[in-house]
Amino acid sequence: MRSLLQALLTTGGATIVAQLLGLLVNKILAVGIGAGGIGFYSLLRQAHDTAVGLGGIGAGGLVQGLAGREGSARTRLWWGAIALTALGAVAAGALLLVANRPIARLLFDRDDEVAAMAVALCAFTVMLGILYATLSAGVNAARAIAALALLGVGGAAVAALLAWPVAQAAQAAQARPAALVLLIGAPLAVQAIAAFLVLRRLRWLPDSPRPPQARPGRAEFAWFGGFFGFNVVLMAASTVALLFIRTGVVHQQGLAAAGLFAAGWGLGMQSMSLLLSAFGTYILPSLAAADAETRRKLLQDAATLMLALSLPLLVALIAWKPLVLRALFTAEFLPAVTLLQFLLLGNWLKLLSWVFATPFLATADLRRYLVMELAWYAVLVAGAAIALARGEALAGIGIAFCAAYAVYLALTAWMAHRRFAFRLSRRSTACFLAGAALLLATAALTWNAQAMDWPVALLAPMAALVLSALCVTPQHRARGWAMLRRGGVG
Repeated sequence: MRSLLQALLTTGGATIVAQLLGLLVNKILAVGIGAGGIGFYSLLRQAHDTAVGLGGIGAGGLVQGLAGREGSARTRLWWGAIALTALGAVAAGALLLVANRPIARLLFDRDDEVAAMAVALCAFTVMLGILYATLSAGVNAARAIAALALLGVGGAAVAALLAWPVAQAAQAAQARPAALVLLIGAPLAVQAIAAFLVLRRLRWLPDSPRPPQARPGRAEFAWFGGFFGFNVVLMAASTVALLFIRTGVVHQQGLAAAGLFAAGWGLGMQSMSLLLSAFGTYILPSLAAADAETRRKLLQDAATLMLALSLPLLVALIAWKPLVLRALFTAEFLPAVTLLQFLLLGNWLKLLSWVFATPFLATADLRRYLVMELAWYAVLVAGAAIALARGEALAGIGIAFCAAYAVYLALTAWMAHRRFAFRLSRRSTACFLAGAALLLATAALTWNAQAMDWPVALLAPMAALVLSALCVTPQHRARGWAMLRRGGVG
């Protein structure tokens, strides 16, 4: 528990700053280029993220691999990662350059010069993204938690500085590709340079030139190969699912509707990223090196703290969702409340299922983890297909999201019990069920509301704070207050 609190206190503040800067970027873009421009940017970002995931051969499994190796074994793994990162970056970039028009047609339902240029320019941001993914994995493996958080802040700060000039330039359709690609690529360039300097200072990068005994061999490439095969299948599922949903919305209702989807989806997915990133930064390498009993204790502590800390935030976001959309975007985006309310409810299921699923990834039990992930995507895509066929895109996709996480939670809980003998404590189970009831009640009282219901907005978060305090054991509270008094160190 103490180490978890240290990780949260170390990364929490920096992550909050990065998130606020990211929300500022969204606000500026919403004002500058509207829902249609946001839709274009979200699809471009989807292409970038997909290509980085598929090309990041050297990043997959690097955290777990480096955390469990020392000396020449670690050096060999690093050299293998460097070689595979270079290969993946060149391959992914070349694909976007060569197939820019077919990709543009798939993404934007058009293949004119503007759309094709946007995809082609993304080749350079993808190369930067793959490089940064590898370097940041090394920083994570070194457990330089504060540095990793500051890397996120630095990238978000660069994006915030560029947002207004980018929004101004992107108002002209011909300038939009270069401007929006700059908004993706410039922060990555800064982050990659900073991550390189951090690793050099920590002496976690291999020396150059490479000595013969540090040359990667079959074992190192087999390690990355296993993760790469896993990542390809998982990324393919993610790409098919999100592209199917995004392009389905575009083809059915246009770029403006895609902008509404991007706003709701982005807020829904980012709402829990602070906790997931703060805990995940610590949990993943710690679980990789833990014995069975320590692993169960870490998972129980993570579940207790995550449920207690997330409930007030989720309840507040549900109660305040019209004001949040107005503040972070514009009144044009208020219809996105239909999707957002479902995503916030589904995040309560997501948090607990994340706890059950993480040990499979940490221990490189990729087969079981892949089964769980594919089940989630299958339910999501099936539900989204029904929603698009019925012409109820936002609400239907939200329902599919909740259904997918209900299946995912049941599956991960069952498999975690069988594989790791981990079962949630009675206190945490009661907290989860009580929190679900409070979230459902808050959502029902403010359902589809595009104006604030002030009594609910004030009382519901207060009830959530009381419930969260009851969920945490006296021992957890004592250790937490002790950590806060010491500033999170020691």
